Amino acid sequence: MFDVGANYGNPSTPPPVRILAQGRDASATLDSALGSVPGSGFQNEGDNEITGWHLSDGDPTPKGLLGAKNPNPFKAGWRLFYTGQHGDKFTWEITPAREQGDEQGKHN
Repeated sequence: MFDVGANYGNPSTPPPVRILAQGRDASATLDSALGSVPGSGFQNEGDNEITGWHLSDGDPTPKGLLGAKNPNPFKAGWRLFYTGQHGDKFTWEITPAREQGDEQGKHN
């Protein structure tokens, strides 16, 4: 995670924290194999980068536009999603860790 107020050019600033890593799925593996065929013209590193982060409370009005509200992840209806760029391109939802006696991380 990035602290938007941090100066990462300053060596004394702690580095951002990696919160999620995504492995290569079957489609990204096939992409990688096709990219190694000489003269195929196929250009793809065969990776499966995480892209398309989206945090929303689902508000479809102008007051719900990106940047109109301070986000409140996992509370008051706010949900967090990400999509993989290559491969099968699934969209995944990130939910809070489960707590003892808690139903699948539901805190709302």
